Amino acid sequence: LSLNRPKMEKPETYNGEYTVLYSVLNWIQGVRKYLRPHRIPEEQYSQYAYTYMGKSVKAWYDGRFLDTGDPSWSDFVEALKERYLPQDHDIQVTKKYESIIQTGSLSSYVEALQALMVAVKAAGITHTNKDHVIQFVTGLAKMEDRKSILDKDPKTLDDVYRAMTRIRHYSLLAHKCGHTGPSQLSSKTK
Repeated sequence: LSLNRPKMEKPETYNGEYTVLYSVLNWIQGVRKYLRPHRIPEEQYSQYAYTYMGKSVKAWYDGRFLDTGDPSWSDFVEALKERYLPQDHDIQVTKKYESIIQTGSLSSYVEALQALMVAVKAAGITHTNKDHVIQFVTGLAKMEDRKSILDKDPKTLDDVYRAMTRIRHYSLLAHKCGHTGPSQLSSKTK
């Protein structure tokens, strides 16, 4: 191994579990991200991926590919999705995306949306940047947070996240200073 390469975390063991936010698609991506920098030839990916499978998934693999030998990566990925990804996965992800709302803190809402965006991208569901911004803003619990974000005229989710960080920072600063109006904050910082 090269000294310049970071030590990479191995993929999690896949046991066939499914949730809308974590599916076989995430695991496939994790395996790919792990093997590519190690310069493993793609024709060997399925063999390496086998070592990151739980017993029941290995049993499925052994039964599925017993007569044909190790499959190509693309055949393996298609077979995995056919076996472990519900046919309505895209619908489930879309419904979750369209119904996400803030129920707790702003930080937990941002984290939930970021996790959901991974599932959206992994499923290959496409939305415009504007769609993402609108979905985020409409899910906010407080009208003043919506207004604060929209005042920043965000074009992407990254713009939204930056604006939320600023809003959170200013809120904490105002709370720390006992801020009730602009004049108190400016007099305390002089």
